[in-house]
Amino acid sequence: MQIVVCAAYALVLWVVGLNPAPMIGFKAPTKQPLPNVSKMDYLTLTPLTICYAFAHSAGVVALTAGSVRARFATVLAGPCWSS
Repeated sequence: MQIVVCAAYALVLWVVGLNPAPMIGFKAPTKQPLPNVSKMDYLTLTPLTICYAFAHSAGVVALTAGSVRARFATVLAGPCWSS
């Protein structure tokens, strides 16, 4: 449920074009243009996306079906692939 609400919030902000980050400093949100993403950008990020998906899947398997040692190793190694 949380991911659905956050995804809807992000999608609305993306479509409307508002940047809510200045609200942290008690300022009004600013307008933000849509990013220009080229085909080369997608091709550059594809290997990273595949590696991240594999690491996430391995973490899920280790946390649900693996042994206790594999679970702790996965939890401790989490910052390696999430930073």
